[in-house]
Amino acid sequence: MGAGYLFKAMAIMGIIATTVSAQVIRITSMERRGEATINTTLAGNAGIVSPIFNGGAMDFAQVFEDLRVFVRANGTSGDWVVLNGNAESGFIWGENWGAWWPPEGYGGIWIYVDRNTNVRLQSSTNTSIAVEYTLNFTGGTRTGNELTIYGSNERRADNGGSLGISFNDLRIGGAAVRAQDRERFVYQIRIGENWVAMDNSASTFTWQNSGYNNMSPDNQWGFWWEHGGGIWFQPITQNYNFRIGFPENGQAGGTVGNNWATFSFVGNPSAPRPDPSRFGNIPIGDPKIPGNLTGWRLYWNDEFEGAEINRDNWRVDQGWHLGNPNQDGSDEGVNCGTRGWGNNELQHYRDHPNNVFVQDGYLHLVARANDPRHFTNCNETAYFSSGKVLSDRRFGGSRFSFKYGRIDFRIQLPGGVVGTWPAAWMMPEYDVYGGWASSGEIDVMEGMGRLPNQSVGAIHFGGAWPANTHIAGYNRPREGRPFDTRDFNVYSVVWQEDSIKWYVNGYMFFAAGHNQWHSVPAAGLEHLNNPYAPFDQYFHIIMNLAIGGWFDPDGTRNIDPAQFPATMRIDYVRVFKADPTATQIGEIEATQRRPAAVAGFAGIRNGQISLRLQEGAYTVELYSLQGRLISSRNINAVNGINSTGLRTDNLGAGVHILNVKRNGVSVLQQRITATR
Repeated sequence: MGAGYLFKAMAIMGIIATTVSAQVIRITSMERRGEATINTTLAGNAGIVSPIFNGGAMDFAQVFEDLRVFVRANGTSGDWVVLNGNAESGFIWGENWGAWWPPEGYGGIWIYVDRNTNVRLQSSTNTSIAVEYTLNFTGGTRTGNELTIYGSNERRADNGGSLGISFNDLRIGGAAVRAQDRERFVYQIRIGENWVAMDNSASTFTWQNSGYNNMSPDNQWGFWWEHGGGIWFQPITQNYNFRIGFPENGQAGGTVGNNWATFSFVGNPSAPRPDPSRFGNIPIGDPKIPGNLTGWRLYWNDEFEGAEINRDNWRVDQGWHLGNPNQDGSDEGVNCGTRGWGNNELQHYRDHPNNVFVQDGYLHLVARANDPRHFTNCNETAYFSSGKVLSDRRFGGSRFSFKYGRIDFRIQLPGGVVGTWPAAWMMPEYDVYGGWASSGEIDVMEGMGRLPNQSVGAIHFGGAWPANTHIAGYNRPREGRPFDTRDFNVYSVVWQEDSIKWYVNGYMFFAAGHNQWHSVPAAGLEHLNNPYAPFDQYFHIIMNLAIGGWFDPDGTRNIDPAQFPATMRIDYVRVFKADPTATQIGEIEATQRRPAAVAGFAGIRNGQISLRLQEGAYTVELYSLQGRLISSRNINAVNGINSTGLRTDNLGAGVHILNVKRNGVSVLQQRITATR
């Protein structure tokens, strides 16, 4: 469930860590690689290449847990201030500092500064082992906050309809734009007689943080970060006026007043604009009679007939925090920092007939105001309640997940109820590639109650937060095709190995090809990657009605409790597989329902790794952190605890990855840390 496409909470890693004799790999020596003085870019960015560790015996990724990064409190004077886990330093991981470690090369630390700054890399277990650097800030001295353009204010679209504004073309107080300034800018485009914020749907532009999607017909915009960064737009087929504002006091959220830099865009009317309809539309089924469709055979469905929800198909979520380990939704043992599901959502979910019930052939998810739940351990209160159902196997059960095919949701949304965030989406049954979003997310439909004339489809992928990214498309009213989420609409995704396509009422509005997504697997799982990852695994189904959140900040600020209760009605969920006789659909891998969880870690017994397995044939593999296969065993398991024959007492020091496969599909990954 996308989170405003600018923010997302840290997800709980799906790989369980196990320690044989837990110990950080220590840094025994550190030698600077490169110069001690480094010039920053105009924006204040600098990269510090990884030092040589332990005489070259260990690389950057292996010793990173023992590495601490410090800066001088006042640039080049004052006390050393640690950055790791210390947001009060003003340096926040993933925002203005972080690390990189490519498959090849040394890796290192990247950081943004706004003055000359000393940086110290130091071992946490032996503080005498350290190297220091001086970052020479080249961005100039700022006098005031006046925003001006350096050079021409005209930008002309190229043959592809693309144009851009580099932040190097702007000056604030006569000096270069710094990294911190980018969060303070205000972006608006002229539509008719009005200046419209770019994140408002009235701008007619869709924000894309993973680059231009050449399968979407939308006007798109986004950022690039290399060489000082900037803003790109595509396809620009008509003329626009665009402006960037900077607060007069230099503070985020401050009044811009007349402090604007205005640009003139000259469009290229001949630039190509993708037409998703070239992929063809799909037939829609009878809402009352489920069955096969032309090119598709019905594989799984729930029509929500009867008096209550089918618990064999759905689990009803509870709580207010990510990764909640408790079936009752209490906050015992949760990370309190993930309240609001990490998305600033206002509702707690509960398994109660006031929020989740079946009636008149519909599943009802109901959001209620003034229905608080207090979370004692975190000492927090959520004042809205709502409903969420999942087809996953958490807390046991044998519900449903699938890989490849088509899924249809026939839904009526609470359009017009400001602040509602209804969604129908899918998450991986197993985090094969690591935590969110390495293992992916498919959003079939997301809606904003404030904007009943549009819905969104998206995929999230890339690395684990904050290295995640996404692409999205908007279904808006088009000529001759009115659209209102307050009606019942059929929201569909056709998911194939090499593409994902989004439809509303059978009409395609968005598509993504496999060359547009990728996965950066967690360390040690690189060997599991392939060109179709992460959308090559089994996903389960989720439907929920959220309140507030980063998806629509304007809606969150203007919630009116008098508009509640608000209801999301689901008529059916239907999953189809391609009819093998219908060649026009294309090849889709033949799959079966994923079996219930069959493998669990049972610990280290007498130096051997043991697993809790269901009866059957398994392959058990042990890899180094770098992805080198150390050993492999085939096991014909009996129900219960089985010894794998893989020993830990002969492992070298470091992190290792245990991978268990059944029928060629990974069913368990486990981190094992060994010391000698």
